[in-house]
Amino acid sequence: MMSEQTDKTQYRVRNWRKYDAALKKRGSLTFWVDDDVLSGWLNDQKTGKRGASATYSDSAISTHNVSDDEAFEDVLDGIEAPIKAVSADGADDKRKCYDALAQRGAQANIPPSEDAQYWQKEGETHARNQNLKRIDEVGRAAWKRESGYHRRSLAETMMFRFKAIFGNTCSRRTFDNQAAELLLAYAALNRMTHLGMPDSYALND
Repeated sequence: MMSEQTDKTQYRVRNWRKYDAALKKRGSLTFWVDDDVLSGWLNDQKTGKRGASATYSDSAISTHNVSDDEAFEDVLDGIEAPIKAVSADGADDKRKCYDALAQRGAQANIPPSEDAQYWQKEGETHARNQNLKRIDEVGRAAWKRESGYHRRSLAETMMFRFKAIFGNTCSRRTFDNQAAELLLAYAALNRMTHLGMPDSYALND
């Protein structure tokens, strides 16, 4: 593997005053909650067993957590259109993820770990082995630029903002209700974006 520069580019915000005002406006949110929802928020059912009963009802509790690679194929199945390429992080550096992409004819932009070894059984033409070979030739940073891997950073930044503001789980139990919950959250996130975003620029060394 080739050694690479690890220092990250530093940025400065040009419109800090305007952006700071937008951040304050984001706290001005109004929620309309149905009375039926509020009345069923707390759990009033007693178990009759030793120990305290649950405080909140099922509608107020998030119960679904999965890892990236566990949800990988389900996410692909939800996309009906042809997929040209998928950029994912090292958590998806699994055979089942590569197999799912191969079935859809999609390019796999998944960076193997720094000490990754070739998968001998899969052969030279396997997508992961091809990625490793190119990384050995030009370095990890150049491979990411060539493959378009950095486009995922835009999605990652958006998801980081989403999770930081709304959390990383859904509070509804059924799929339809979870979909409605996420649509409302993304609508609120878009509204926050329209209020103002930072205008940043890279600092010269």
